Amino acid sequence: MENSSQKFVVVGAGPVGSLAALYAAKRGYQVEIYELRSDLRDPSTTPLNFTKSINLALSERGINAMRHAEHENLIQHVFAATIPMRGRMIHGRRPDGALYEAAQDYDVHGRTIYAVDRAGLNKRLLDILDDMPNVKFFFNHKLTGADFKRRKAWFESRDQSPTSNRPDEIEIDFDFMIGADGAHSAVRYHLMKFTRMNYNQEYIDTLWCEFQIQPKDVSSGQSIESKFRISPNHLHIWPGKDFMFIAIPSDDGSFTCTLFMPGANFATLEADPSKLPDFFDSHFPGVTSLITPEELISSFQTNPHLPLINIKCYPYHFSSSVVIVGDAAHAMVPFYGQGMNSGLEDVRILFSVLDKHATAESNDPNHQKANDNAFQRAMALNEYSTIRVADAHAINDLALQNYVEMRASVLSRMYRVRKYLEEFLSVHVPSLGWQTQYSRVSFGNERYSEVVARSQHQGKVLTRGLLFLLISPFLGSLGIALARQRSGGIRSPFEMFRNLMSSSFNPYAEQHKDVQGPGDQRPTAIQVVEDNTLIQSWSDKVVLITGATSGIGIETTRAVYATGARVFVMVRDTAKVKPIVADIINTTSGTGSIEIIEMDLDSLDSVKNGAQKFLEKSSQLNVLINNAGVMACPRTVTVDGFERQFAVNYLAHFTLTALLLPTLLSSSSPAFNSRVIWVSSSGHRHANCALNVNDIGILGHYDPWAAYGQSKTAMIWASNYMDRTYGPRGVHSLSVHPGGILTNLSQYMTQEAVDAIMADKESLKQLKSAAQGAATQVWAATAPVWEGKGGKYLENLKIAEPTSGVPSTFGGGYGPHAYDPVNEEKLWRLSLELVKLENP
Repeated sequence: MENSSQKFVVVGAGPVGSLAALYAAKRGYQVEIYELRSDLRDPSTTPLNFTKSINLALSERGINAMRHAEHENLIQHVFAATIPMRGRMIHGRRPDGALYEAAQDYDVHGRTIYAVDRAGLNKRLLDILDDMPNVKFFFNHKLTGADFKRRKAWFESRDQSPTSNRPDEIEIDFDFMIGADGAHSAVRYHLMKFTRMNYNQEYIDTLWCEFQIQPKDVSSGQSIESKFRISPNHLHIWPGKDFMFIAIPSDDGSFTCTLFMPGANFATLEADPSKLPDFFDSHFPGVTSLITPEELISSFQTNPHLPLINIKCYPYHFSSSVVIVGDAAHAMVPFYGQGMNSGLEDVRILFSVLDKHATAESNDPNHQKANDNAFQRAMALNEYSTIRVADAHAINDLALQNYVEMRASVLSRMYRVRKYLEEFLSVHVPSLGWQTQYSRVSFGNERYSEVVARSQHQGKVLTRGLLFLLISPFLGSLGIALARQRSGGIRSPFEMFRNLMSSSFNPYAEQHKDVQGPGDQRPTAIQVVEDNTLIQSWSDKVVLITGATSGIGIETTRAVYATGARVFVMVRDTAKVKPIVADIINTTSGTGSIEIIEMDLDSLDSVKNGAQKFLEKSSQLNVLINNAGVMACPRTVTVDGFERQFAVNYLAHFTLTALLLPTLLSSSSPAFNSRVIWVSSSGHRHANCALNVNDIGILGHYDPWAAYGQSKTAMIWASNYMDRTYGPRGVHSLSVHPGGILTNLSQYMTQEAVDAIMADKESLKQLKSAAQGAATQVWAATAPVWEGKGGKYLENLKIAEPTSGVPSTFGGGYGPHAYDPVNEEKLWRLSLELVKLENP
């Protein structure tokens, strides 16, 4: 069954539902959108559709989701109607009665979130959908029933029937339904009849009411900025212990304001609204000069006093027929500005998982296409529910916690101290990868659950560091006494505090505990790029990658492309890589480019020609990733007369590196030293794998695994020598072990060896997906922590430790021969002779 013959039904035409419909329509599905309300683009119905609304904050997650919709000009049109907000503006009154404003930027690097009009955003999405021939709208339709086993639904048309005063009911068939119908979701209500859903609904003891700060009257021709009564580039907060008042700018010069307050306080003021101006003057100083007493009382009496709801549930789907997203799945309080953003992100993640499973060869044992679509979608929805629930629950909790921060903690000294320290580290020690929790949530696409884990880890480190600084005078006295007894003295508190920060060279330690196999919590390559805030930030860099037609090569290319860099891939089969490159460009956010160069590592002439082709296209090279390779293949001799594994894995890459080294040197700058990454393997450490420089061709008994290990040892040695020799000149080098991954590289493994791994549950848990396997080399190639550093062997996104005893298949560490300066230099000089090149 082709996409064009499948019907996707979306219930709910708000921003999340509209984006879901756009994603589905762009994939060729027949899309029907059912909405309880009238078409909000009809001016006569706008007041009915938006009697209550908290202005929306658009941040990176929502922007990224719209970017992945791949619709021309969508982002530009949305941004044209937004106002950047660079931080909070805290309002208060000093003890002497004077009013004050205190700005708190969201991000020390100057990044902003955007105030956006919900109706304007929604209308733009609806207009786009209206122009698509495979999309139909059904406004004023209420979902009254659903049978998700038979894929049928019933809607009640609220348009007046010409023959009866009773609404008409229609029955529809569908292949897949997406419920995006809000916190009081009808889809979720009917879904509960078909799955054992865990459901929790909570109202917090706070109500909210909307007010308006009107724009100033200005003469024609003056700028829009002149209409704003207060700063338009801040979210304004009047904090209080138990309540708060906020104001968010609108593009007409007004501010949409919201009062958050316990129900008991609302009841008191409802009994006597005349007390409202005095209440505001007492608790929200300065507001009465922006909103007149009459307007305050009128808005309080006219606008509803509404509750705030928090909903958690799981699972989000049933079989292959239905899924819920956005508020229908995880309604949250509005205090982190992530309600809409997380809903839009739901759509992006949902369709990425659907796309992944749709490309599977077959999930149906009978290989029937119609059945297979259902199998694929059922597997995808199960995966989506499983991976998304932790993140949805995490942002729900963060939103509740942020209410305390916004109304009280912004005035707390400890809050300001922690914010200052985290921002100080982010700016002055960028290699640590340190960010505030808010920055991770609002300016990145890192999983919410990972944000929580990292923020908690940072909190613990800061607490330990501050505690140490408090007791350092006592330790100092002790150190003086010890220094008199032995030489060397003690380290300064600053040094010891820096040591506490050493986790920057093992940033994913927690994620590598209790591993569960491919796709578990261990980071992917693209996540590494996101975590280091490098998305679309490398437009000035050039990266060359060998091997991009399978496995970690594809995922490395995908992640580096996401940085916005100009990417070159060197491959043997250009026809094979073209659709892969097209897929990366179509499915990955990136503003750079990917260019293909033909090169066969089995031939040194081909390598030299490939290097020349690159130099004809670019005079700049910032990062070289020597990724391609073969593993444990039968003994073969290349056209140049070398054992194939040594030739392909090491000698060809050495040749390429030597030829491009002058360009790497000239491209290096104080801001960014050039890098070379050698993708080695833990295979280097097994018995008999220490490279014998005097028997470089392995002329004796041939063991494919020993040959593989020796080629990988050679890569480590080359990396070590290169960093030691050229690091001072601005080119640093690192070698990495990707981890255990069953990719095409394992094609020469015997079936017995594969079966042994598959039968060993603990070994299976150590395996990684290709995206996870590419993470370490992408970390080495891109992470700021490695700026100006090298000469290390990395694994699992950390500096590897020496191994002891006989290493296991998936055990960690490097072999005793991995660091050998004497033989490293011998190998480098011998390699130059073998390929007939000279040091630059």
